[in-house]
Amino acid sequence: QEQLSSSLKGIEDCLVEEYKNSASYKETKSELERIVQGQDYSTRPKSRTITYSTSFFHQFKWVLKRTFKNLMLNPQTLFAE
Repeated sequence: QEQLSSSLKGIEDCLVEEYKNSASYKETKSELERIVQGQDYSTRPKSRTITYSTSFFHQFKWVLKRTFKNLMLNPQTLFAE
């Protein structure tokens, strides 16, 4: 079992080294560096900014519609709530 584990680890290390030496790795790395270059991450706020494709009121309207519809289909839920 131990010999198999060390053998697999050796194969894994070999594959990692081969990938690091490949053209695909170098192209991907340079593309990522190009994308990141020029972007100053230190000035960004610590919290994430979440943007929605629809406004809060639009979403709220649909939640109210759905809730009203559910209450009309099952009035016992209104009493239970």
